[in-house]
Amino acid sequence: MTIHLTNYRRFPRCEKERILQQLDRDSGQSEALIRGVAKDNFGNMERAESAVMFMADVLQEHWERCGEVPWPRETLASLLTAIQEEVWEEKQAAGERLAVARRQADLARKMAVAEEAAQKRATEETRKRDAEATKRVASEFGITTRQARNLRVEGTVNPRKAEQLAIILGTEPAAHLRRRRRRGINLVKLFADVKIEDARFCRFLSDEDIGRDTNALIDFFKNNQGRIGIWEPESLEDVVHQARLLRFPHCSLDLAEEAWKSFQIWRIETICRTALYDIQF
Repeated sequence: MTIHLTNYRRFPRCEKERILQQLDRDSGQSEALIRGVAKDNFGNMERAESAVMFMADVLQEHWERCGEVPWPRETLASLLTAIQEEVWEEKQAAGERLAVARRQADLARKMAVAEEAAQKRATEETRKRDAEATKRVASEFGITTRQARNLRVEGTVNPRKAEQLAIILGTEPAAHLRRRRRRGINLVKLFADVKIEDARFCRFLSDEDIGRDTNALIDFFKNNQGRIGIWEPESLEDVVHQARLLRFPHCSLDLAEEAWKSFQIWRIETICRTALYDIQF
């Protein structure tokens, strides 16, 4: 394809003077001089015989002005034609390399966009699966979605709960069983040692704002507060023992453990809420 990039036809005098000035800086008749000037200018001219003739005229005018013997016209035209072909072959090769680079860059961009879209789809699908799994865990265990998410992600130290999780999620129990965290301090005991009136067991039973799940043993204790009095459980064994003293029917260890954990969680939340209130107000 012929590309017109020059002014030598529209403004021949200006172009001629420009090239003559270039020749004046490097006067001579050597092939190296001719090749250098021709290469500098052929890239901006059309790929045609007229461009060769124009360059030959300029060179001959330069030699005449300098009093030098000009090259034979045919020899000069032949050399300039060869140089023009070299220039345009190099130009075409550079254009092809640029086109290849652009195609590769465009392909890379499209691949990056496609990969990003695939990652977004995968992330969204994973999020949906995780949300559905969390809902199933929350429903089966009767806990909040936040608690279910923590249980599903962090696992449990309780082998029975690990087995339940495996059944719900279709995995292996070992995937959900974790070791107890090592801490420099027993945080649960730290809260258990805090004795405040607002966090007593009788307050726990009478707290109507608790969004607790139904527990038959807690309801039994609530209905027998008069018989319990100021009793304060210190352990799971205390809960089981009190239930038996009050002749609670069918007191299973699971039910007692659930009641004990509910009380512990409520105590910690109450103590923290009280401390935060004292700071804020």
